Amino acid sequence: MEHKTARCNHGHLRTPENTWPGGRCKLCSKRREVLGKNKAWKRTDSGKRSIRFSALKCRYGITLEQYEAMLKKQHGDCAICGVKLDSSKKTLIPAVDHVHDESKHVRGLLCGRCNSAIGLLNEDPEVMLKAIQYLKETQ
Repeated sequence: MEHKTARCNHGHLRTPENTWPGGRCKLCSKRREVLGKNKAWKRTDSGKRSIRFSALKCRYGITLEQYEAMLKKQHGDCAICGVKLDSSKKTLIPAVDHVHDESKHVRGLLCGRCNSAIGLLNEDPEVMLKAIQYLKETQ
């Protein structure tokens, strides 16, 4: 039986030498760094694609078009708190919320605060419910 070799979404072989802790591909990171120096890839007022979108496929397995469709479906709002997402403000840049396992299943787009909150609570619904109960009891 042949062993299946793991690859990133751009087809690079996943080896300890070319994979960052956490599973990101070093070759894709290097590509993003090189492309980032090319001014034509930076977001401009005319709406050119940003280099930050080139990581979508590698990190989350989604295309820019899928990302934009999610943003449109959510009416440009955070999927949890409903705040209007805005790429010009650090905490309001749309964060791709995904399951932290092999599947990288994308759940939606969140503001930085909601994304951090879910991560800090270990994506555990039981802990989140306990936090809600705590807040209700201590109001």
